[in-house]
Amino acid sequence: MQNLVFPTHIFNATDEHPNTLVNPTLSKVHIRIQQRTAKKRITTIEGLQQTLDLKKILKALKKVLSCGGALLSDDKNLQPDGSSALIIKLSGDQRTSAQTFLTTHNLVESNDIVIHGF
Repeated sequence: MQNLVFPTHIFNATDEHPNTLVNPTLSKVHIRIQQRTAKKRITTIEGLQQTLDLKKILKALKKVLSCGGALLSDDKNLQPDGSSALIIKLSGDQRTSAQTFLTTHNLVESNDIVIHGF
């Protein structure tokens, strides 16, 4: 299990402050669940800062949670610079596990996470 511990600074796209909280913004991170079929569910994480290396976060989430995942672009919600927002999509109901991962690695504060779903 020791090889599943990731230092926080590897998720920064810019290594300016490797030991500080990564997401000190006012925006909320939304973790949602969607029902795909009768028993299959999909968890989406949106609202993470675009300055984070979302590919590394996705890779770490897939490894720690033992699930599949993808990085999708959301064309409906645009960033202030005009680029499309990125959404992390995970297979299964990973709401609480994803929240624990994001808070333990100091990517988001626990009060900045909103969990939606049943």
